[in-house]
Amino acid sequence: MKPFQIDEQNKIKSGFTVPEGFFDANAQNLLNLIDDTPVPISLWDRYKKPLMSIAAILVIGLGIGFYWKIQVQNDEEAHWAAVESYVAEHTDLMDEAYIDYLNTTALDSLHQNTTEAKILEEVLIENGDLEQYITE
Repeated sequence: MKPFQIDEQNKIKSGFTVPEGFFDANAQNLLNLIDDTPVPISLWDRYKKPLMSIAAILVIGLGIGFYWKIQVQNDEEAHWAAVESYVAEHTDLMDEAYIDYLNTTALDSLHQNTTEAKILEEVLIENGDLEQYITE
């Protein structure tokens, strides 16, 4: 086997060549391409991050509020269902007791509205024609 020497002149030439002074002129060409005029930044680009964070906080806050409201409604419904079942199972009152209780509360509420009846009666006495319009 023949010894291999890396410095031999019979090397394969690459197909790529660089013109003389390419890298020296390249820096100057790039600087000429850069435009020094300032680029205006839109309001959206300037305030996108703060606006997105505010929107995210609002969405999270409203979501928590609606979730809490739904949970409170479910708890209240469960509470009233428990009260209803307790009253249904543990009451010893008969229907007559409920009727007596309702009659007394209804009579009390009727006695409280006597001032309104007196005012209405005074208005009807003062305006006799008003009674005719009401009855017709």
